[in-house]
Amino acid sequence: MFECVLNISEGRNHDLLETLRATAGISLRDLHADQFHNRAVFTLINDRDALSHDVRELIRASFEGLDLRIHEGVHPRFGVVDVVPFVALGQTNLLARSNYATPRPYGSAKPSPFRRSSTDP
Repeated sequence: MFECVLNISEGRNHDLLETLRATAGISLRDLHADQFHNRAVFTLINDRDALSHDVRELIRASFEGLDLRIHEGVHPRFGVVDVVPFVALGQTNLLARSNYATPRPYGSAKPSPFRRSSTDP
C-alpha cells in the first residue's frame, strides 16, 4: 500500500474541487481545502496500480481545470500541482516498487550509508 498527498493550487472554487474529488477515484481518503491560502491537499491511499491511476487522473483534471494566471493566495506555488509525495505504508518498499518517479527517501527510509542523525552537522 502507498499513500500520496497531492498539493494543488486551488482552495476556493468549490465546483472545481468537487470535480477533482470525483476524479480522485476510490483512492481518495481526505480532501482539505484552504480558502485563505487557495490550496487543497488530497490524500490518496491504495495499492500501486490503483493509486497510480487515480493520481494521474487527478493531476490531469487539475491541469485541465486550473489557470494560474488568475490564481491568488498567500501560499507560494510552483505550478498547478506543487507536490506529489509518495509514502510506502507498512512493509512496502518504495525504492523497490516505485515506477512513478525517482524516489527521494528521507529519514529512516534512507539507505543506511546516507542516513544522518538529527545531531549530525
